[in-house]
Amino acid sequence: MTAKPTYYSFLWMAVLVFIVCSYDSACCAAVICPQHTSPTSTDGTQETKNLQDIGQLLDEVIASDALLGRPRVVLDVTRNSLLIDIKPAPLEFIGNDKVKNRATLEAALRIEVIRRDLRDSLSAETFWVKPVEDVEAAVNALLAPQDVHSIHKPSLDKENQALDGAFEKLQQVLLQYAREKHINIDATREPAAGFAATIKFDPYPVRVVVMPMLAYLVARKFGTSLEDQWSELTAGPKKMCGSYHYVAYWPLTLNGRVESNFDVLEDGDVILFRPGVGK
Repeated sequence: MTAKPTYYSFLWMAVLVFIVCSYDSACCAAVICPQHTSPTSTDGTQETKNLQDIGQLLDEVIASDALLGRPRVVLDVTRNSLLIDIKPAPLEFIGNDKVKNRATLEAALRIEVIRRDLRDSLSAETFWVKPVEDVEAAVNALLAPQDVHSIHKPSLDKENQALDGAFEKLQQVLLQYAREKHINIDATREPAAGFAATIKFDPYPVRVVVMPMLAYLVARKFGTSLEDQWSELTAGPKKMCGSYHYVAYWPLTLNGRVESNFDVLEDGDVILFRPGVGK
């Protein structure tokens, strides 16, 4: 007697086919079709690796920011003076205290400005090249991705000390050059203090969160979460400088959420936010 397929035999065949196909798919996903991704931090976000990775972002900030991009080393032939300003910029102009590597990003920005200035003012000299490269190497050591489980405070302290020492050595070779050439040293300029700006909302109230442009650009490039990097922006007088990215949360009846940029470029700037449009 020939056996005839039954409902249950068809069901078992279907289950067997499903199991085989699932196994093949799993093998393909795990072995044959891997996805190539950039290095990530332990929280799943990409990490800054070196100055080359963020060079274009630094250039954008330097070009647009009147304070962070201001000259730091300038040879004035008419006055026979050399301006030397190695002091760090206020970290709040880089990002809030939740911004990863905030101090290192400031140092990266600072040495990029200094290298630009030395190319402009002392392009015929070579004494500054190695000290600048030493600062860049110290910055890269702090920017390099590290397994959070392998980070030890003494190691980070040592790398931060190396960075401070490299900046100090750069300043000393510049001072020595000025003395040897009998050039007057101008090292009296105060650190960047920001511009006096006034923030206004029309209508009021509205919630606005903001972050400096460098922090925003770095976070976007490396896939870092912006969640903790926002700072609340309130109405009234502020000390700010350069470019900022913001989100304004207007009521839905006033066109709702607006995301855009604004600049504070001089004392007396008034930044007025209105619903439905950028600043």
